[in-house]
Amino acid sequence: MESLARLAQGRIESIERLERPFSNFKYISKHGLFCYAGCSLQRIFCESRRAGAQTLVVEHLDDSEEIDDETQDLKHLSAQYSRSEIRRITFWKSPYSGNDQEFNPLADSLLGYAIIRADFFRDADSPKFHVFESVFRKYNHLHNFVPCGVSFEVEFNGKRYSIMGVMYCQQNGLTKACAQVALRSLLATRRPDSPIKYSEINKAAGITKPSEGLRCDQIQRVLDHFGVNYRDVDYDIEKDSRKYLPYSKLLYAGLENGFGGLLGFDLTGVNEDGSEVNGRHIIPFFGHTFNQDTWAPRARNAYFRIGENTRYIPSDEWLSSFIGHDDNFGSNYCVPKGFLDPKCVSYALAMLPDNYTSDPIQAEAVVAQVMPLIFDKVPEEFRNQFWFSRLSLYVKRQDVVLRTRALSREDYIKHLKQMHDWLGNKINNKLCDICKLLPNVLWMVEISIPEIFSTNYGKLGEVLLPGDVSLLIKDDNTTTDNNDIPYLNRISFVRFPKVALIGTQFRGKGNVRDFIHIPCEITEHVPLFGCPSYDDLQPCMSNTMTIDKLKENARKYRDHLKKSTGKVVTFSKSGPISMYLVDDIIKVLEDQQKAIDDLKKKLS
Repeated sequence: MESLARLAQGRIESIERLERPFSNFKYISKHGLFCYAGCSLQRIFCESRRAGAQTLVVEHLDDSEEIDDETQDLKHLSAQYSRSEIRRITFWKSPYSGNDQEFNPLADSLLGYAIIRADFFRDADSPKFHVFESVFRKYNHLHNFVPCGVSFEVEFNGKRYSIMGVMYCQQNGLTKACAQVALRSLLATRRPDSPIKYSEINKAAGITKPSEGLRCDQIQRVLDHFGVNYRDVDYDIEKDSRKYLPYSKLLYAGLENGFGGLLGFDLTGVNEDGSEVNGRHIIPFFGHTFNQDTWAPRARNAYFRIGENTRYIPSDEWLSSFIGHDDNFGSNYCVPKGFLDPKCVSYALAMLPDNYTSDPIQAEAVVAQVMPLIFDKVPEEFRNQFWFSRLSLYVKRQDVVLRTRALSREDYIKHLKQMHDWLGNKINNKLCDICKLLPNVLWMVEISIPEIFSTNYGKLGEVLLPGDVSLLIKDDNTTTDNNDIPYLNRISFVRFPKVALIGTQFRGKGNVRDFIHIPCEITEHVPLFGCPSYDDLQPCMSNTMTIDKLKENARKYRDHLKKSTGKVVTFSKSGPISMYLVDDIIKVLEDQQKAIDDLKKKLS
């Protein structure tokens, strides 16, 4: 028996072509089992349509340890439980010819899958239907960031296919409530190859009635059991934190560092009898959208915080929506940043990387505190460089942008080696070798200015701090009248245009850290960590691509298909333009080029 449900063997029930006039809603309503589904399954079918799926496969799924674990819990919790039917549905971009035996999708063809569970009870006329798990590829949008997506393997027809995404799970009101499915969703991103059983979650929480959900302390027990590093706030207890650590800031810390977060909130409204609604819900978040044109970051300092010591603009000011799952409605929804009233939010949690004893919020605060001191450490000979002087001006105006990420020393060195600025300058190997002296666990606080950050996804430098030590100053043995010096002592490395600083030993009055400077070939701004390179971003910035470039890409795609399949692949012209024959695309582009050339001749 397979341990993971998605790797269990399946027996094909049906294969469907999804091109028009196929209707998702009509298909679901007529299916003998899916007709009992709620909006979560309809959402999955809608995601498949948006992804351009050509084929749907429905399979009867063999048993697995994960499925059997839930079956045993159902038998224990309900004497009326009778049986279950399990289906696995997969969506493919490969077309279906009509012959089941010949459907052999390409390796990268899987767009999404869902495992559907229908549980039958002797005292009910219809089964209880829910999505046991589902994963869909990230919506292909430049401004949607999903750092914590991982690769999941799915079995089909004796082969294994991979799909990158974040698992969606739905509660059934018996063995699991919203808290348990939210936890499984995020735990799966840390353990994609290991079974995550609800019985283990409930046992770790110490509960006997899973349908009642989990309290904050029980969520903590589960995360401790699975060895997860996290930071959370129970706003019912820490009421002042709504002001000093708003849920959006804490949630963003988990999203940017690739591990996600949880958000619990109170339900509001009035029941039919006039009584107030009393209940809570919790959902997982794992990504965010980025609004390049938002007005808020500039206006907040210029109009609404006049005279206040704001120090910097946090990068989450450009965050437009959080991306998460709601087990009641489906997967991959965008929740506007300001939609949830802070007064309604009762709990927030950010999952953090292992081996970190501090959090990104503290790291960012330290850099903001000592930024003027850091700039003072730069030798005079580098201060007149264009971008350094421009950055200094923004720091003085308290208009600089900070963004914090967790990464290892090896990841930072790799980032340096891949780095090239707007003029194409690259880092020298000497600086990369020096960075081998850095701590293994790092917080990288990227420094930018609003226009470069929002338009180019670019930055002008970064400050690195150790992640495996406390960033608080109460344990520091520094003796100095300057209260910011202990914070400065936490800085391990700094890179600015044209120059880098590396922290050395502590010496002198007050036990203050020394810095030595190293010339750096990078003189301009560079892409943010984890964002597209300038080469990849240019077509998106200009929103145009030359016809010659399009023709070149089309030919490369044709050659790729021929090499990967051993034959020339053709597609039906009834599909979207991306599914046309590649040769036909080239012919259309050549005709367009000829028309443009003829028009130029007439105009001249």
